[in-house]
Amino acid sequence: MTDKGRLEHWQRWCLACLLLCFLLLGNSAWSQALEGGAPTVSCTPQMQGAWFAKEVAAGQRPVQGWEPVSIPDSWNERLGNWRGTGWYRLDWLIPCPQEHWALAISGIRLAGAVFWNEQLLWRDRHMSGTYSRSGNRPRWWSVDTSQRAGTHTVWVRVAGYGVGTSGLGYVNVNSHDAIRDQHEFRELRQRTGFMLTAAMSATLGCIALMVWLWRRTERTYLWFGLMQLLWMVYLAGLLHSEPLWGLNNLLQSLLSASCFVLYAQSFWMFSLRYMHLHWPRLEKFTWGMTALVTVCAFLPAFNHSQTVINIFFGWGSVLVNVSCVLVIVRSLQTRQSNHLWMACCWIVILIIALHDVTVPHNVWDYDQAWSALFGPITTLFLAGLMGWQVAAHMRRIDSFNVELQQRVHQAREELSKVLAQQHAQELVHAKLQERVHLAHDLHDGLGGSLVRSLALVEQAEPQLAKDRVLSMLKVLRDDLRQLIDVGSSREITVPESPVMWFAPLRYRFTMILDELGISASWRVENDWKRPPTALQCMAMARVLEEAFSNVLKHSQTKTLALECTQSNDGDWHVTLQDDGVGFDVPAVQSAGMGVGMQSMQSRMRRVGGHLHILSSRKGTCLQAIIPVPLP
Repeated sequence: MTDKGRLEHWQRWCLACLLLCFLLLGNSAWSQALEGGAPTVSCTPQMQGAWFAKEVAAGQRPVQGWEPVSIPDSWNERLGNWRGTGWYRLDWLIPCPQEHWALAISGIRLAGAVFWNEQLLWRDRHMSGTYSRSGNRPRWWSVDTSQRAGTHTVWVRVAGYGVGTSGLGYVNVNSHDAIRDQHEFRELRQRTGFMLTAAMSATLGCIALMVWLWRRTERTYLWFGLMQLLWMVYLAGLLHSEPLWGLNNLLQSLLSASCFVLYAQSFWMFSLRYMHLHWPRLEKFTWGMTALVTVCAFLPAFNHSQTVINIFFGWGSVLVNVSCVLVIVRSLQTRQSNHLWMACCWIVILIIALHDVTVPHNVWDYDQAWSALFGPITTLFLAGLMGWQVAAHMRRIDSFNVELQQRVHQAREELSKVLAQQHAQELVHAKLQERVHLAHDLHDGLGGSLVRSLALVEQAEPQLAKDRVLSMLKVLRDDLRQLIDVGSSREITVPESPVMWFAPLRYRFTMILDELGISASWRVENDWKRPPTALQCMAMARVLEEAFSNVLKHSQTKTLALECTQSNDGDWHVTLQDDGVGFDVPAVQSAGMGVGMQSMQSRMRRVGGHLHILSSRKGTCLQAIIPVPLP
């Protein structure tokens, strides 16, 4: 079976289970079965009559004004919006005196006190002003009938405020077992189911709002969270028995109705967003109607009218029912699994809403409402839908992560190839650079020594002495050794002073200058103001060697002057001046320059220096400048 087939299979099973629960829990026959259970027909207590009268003196039973009523009773249907305190008298015939009878009342609106004959069984804490609320709280008490058989009277004092339902709910006298079973069922339908739904709604609402806070673009979770929290607050208003924060009865009723309308509005917005629908005009209309209904309810001209409460619940019911129909129609269009599941849940909610909307007409039949039993089921179902959506998001994230990892792996491989190619190119470039440097070193170092040696040979006698030839060969050897040492290691020692740096060069050139009859003057500072680096020392030495070689080959000079100084800002200046024939510097540069001049310029650039050459028929001046960095 494919994944899609399994999904459809589970959808059918879950829908069948949901409908089964609906049929079982919503069956009113169960309630009637639990209502029964009297011990025997002959001993079953019978209510002989019920009467109602308005209270005249505070806390005192009326003497007159009694009129017959049927129980349960809502005095708003008889007395309109009358607010005050009234008394109910219920006469019960007890055929069989025994100790195990019990009295049960399904609810009192709003507050009350219960008497068995003259005995006070129970009373609310607040019977005046802001009342306690016992309308949705069933109660039962044990009563003693062992003293006598016959007629016993149940007195119930009820306080109401005119807006909403005021009166007395179902009253029953029966055996302990029957009353206890009946009470447990009413407690489940009137309180426990709502409490469970409220707790689940609060939990889901907080979780959904936390999800929305972490990801503000997910507005579906915002409306789902608000919907659940507002439903929790509305149920809390139904379940509370004591006054809230000292608010009066009317204001508490209006706040409860407002929570229901806001819940319905959030229900509407959640339905739209879950179905990916955006209807700005319709949304503004619904928000405007909700705001109008809410504001009007709190205006003094309307806040004493039962009609306002009815408008509250009417508008909220319209929003919920329209939302359900919209989701159902939209899901049939999209055919998406999550939409279809939501439509199933909304169908159940629609059926429950249509059933429960008839319950208020039988004002004391709130235990017959299906919402109490189906509230936890639908809430769990909604939690499953939102969990499904979260799981879908996580699956998309996982898929994106897998795709991202693949792309990253692919990018790494491509980058590795590019880096390998770049590394190979850098190796080739490095080799070429080393070859160029070696060529320059050979030209400036060993080449200069060869030029000087050739000049000595040309100026010397036909037969050179052995010592002279040996000396020239040693110089060439030393130059070659120096070239090898410099190429194999950059750890060159910086001379202690400019004199120590220039001494080897002066020693080499003095002999050849003397042989050629060229007079030379040397001006070298005794100390470094700022010591240069070893590479700068080597570069300046190579430049001077090349410059001397050029002077010997081309200048035809008779005098030569060298000056080595260092300025206060650390620039190292070396100037070589001759009085030879000179040369055309721009012409040589435009012709591409010779190897020697190109080598000198290149060396200066590598150590951040500059080379300036000025030449004329009166001689040539070469100035090399190297900025010396701070230590």
